[in-house]
Amino acid sequence: MSDEHREYAREKHMMLARYCVMKAWFNKIDCGVIQRDEMEQLIGIKKFTRQRVAWIKEDFSPWFPYIEIHVRVGMYNRYSVGYFSRVMLKQAEGLGPYSSTVERIIELRKKSLNIGYFFNHGVDEIPDLEGIKSDLLLMEAGIKLPGFEEWPYD
Repeated sequence: MSDEHREYAREKHMMLARYCVMKAWFNKIDCGVIQRDEMEQLIGIKKFTRQRVAWIKEDFSPWFPYIEIHVRVGMYNRYSVGYFSRVMLKQAEGLGPYSSTVERIIELRKKSLNIGYFFNHGVDEIPDLEGIKSDLLLMEAGIKLPGFEEWPYD
């Protein structure tokens, strides 16, 4: 891959990571989940190579140092779901590898991990990168956005 391609991907991933930090903060979660269909829409790609998954982990790690990316094994190892956490995921130890995402979230909540989806299916509209960039700039300017109205830790 060219350096230009890597830098373009890094910019996309880091912008999304900053947005997810805001979502985590406002939703009071330590670990957020991004499903494959959401990630496809968010960063605008359909094919997740091993290299792309490694880049996502690297680029999210300043904000979410504990990351688990689950892949569907088959003809292609494909991104299935990502768990991006600010705290160690030691609670995930012992969970079956074939648990559904919802089952994993329920079990992790029982083990006292503040976990949730960054984007609620059917509730939140999944933004594109331009929407994310716009929202980040507006929040930095102090403008309150839907879903980000009340500061959670005042």
